[in-house]
Amino acid sequence: EDIEEGEADKEDEEGKQAETSAAGKQTVTSAGKQAVTSSAGKQAETSAAGKQTVTSAAGKQTVTSACKQVVTSVAGKQTVTSAGKQTVTSAGKQTVTSAAGKQTVTTAAGKQAVTFAGKQAETSAAGKQTVTSAGKQAETSSAGKQAVTSAAGKQTVTSAAGKQTVTSAGKQVVTSVAGKQTVMSAAGKQTVKSAGKQTVTSAAGKQTVTTAAAGKQAVTFEGKQAETSAAGKQTVTSAGKQAETSAAGKQTVTSAACKQTVTSAACKQAVTSAGVSLLCPRDVITFYTFLG
Repeated sequence: EDIEEGEADKEDEEGKQAETSAAGKQTVTSAGKQAVTSSAGKQAETSAAGKQTVTSAAGKQTVTSACKQVVTSVAGKQTVTSAGKQTVTSAGKQTVTSAAGKQTVTTAAGKQAVTFAGKQAETSAAGKQTVTSAGKQAETSSAGKQAVTSAAGKQTVTSAAGKQTVTSAGKQVVTSVAGKQTVMSAAGKQTVKSAGKQTVTSAAGKQTVTTAAAGKQAVTFEGKQAETSAAGKQTVTSAGKQAETSAAGKQTVTSAACKQTVTSAACKQAVTSAGVSLLCPRDVITFYTFLG
């Protein structure tokens, strides 16, 4: 009876079963846990709760538990899959892919790239962010400067201070914080607006300046200048010769040689040259009639 009791105790202590096949494969079962080791050194452990750990002879390990799977390679690369979400970590770089296809890549240096539904957002360690979607790209620096480029090539650059530069098909529009705007067309024409004053310069060098308040306009081209006031008075200057026309129609022409011709709206004309005043014939007749 004592011997039989001793054998029963031995069985209780072990409660463990080990099977070895002719090929060297060993299976150990204990309390619902099973460990299988192949002759090649591959080991698979399955717990009563269903957790399974598979380790290859090379050291690669795969752990599966409640639908979650963790695969670790010998080189340290780790892949975690859970409910369709996958996280891959290798040499500090991490790639997370959700079941919906959203992917987030983070490098060891802190750079992050997020891709989802064709849209991609990259953030550098320095805080610079680049968003790309349907060919359109928006880049924002950590200093707050933003550059947006469309698929059509249109680019809008906005500084942190609020200065904006828009470039499209060769045309460029620069707007400062103070409201000054400069428009440059592909043809070389430039328009500058500031505090209501507008300056237009053509590629040929023709310049037109218009002030807001007074409505005064000055046009300069090839050395010739024409100024028009809000009241309609116009002054044209060319090679030293000046012609001034008032809104009432009175015209004064002064040449470089100081010869001056004044014509009133009623067509009365007086010519002054080198200090000598010459009256029109009609005025001379009137003068003698008065003396007579």
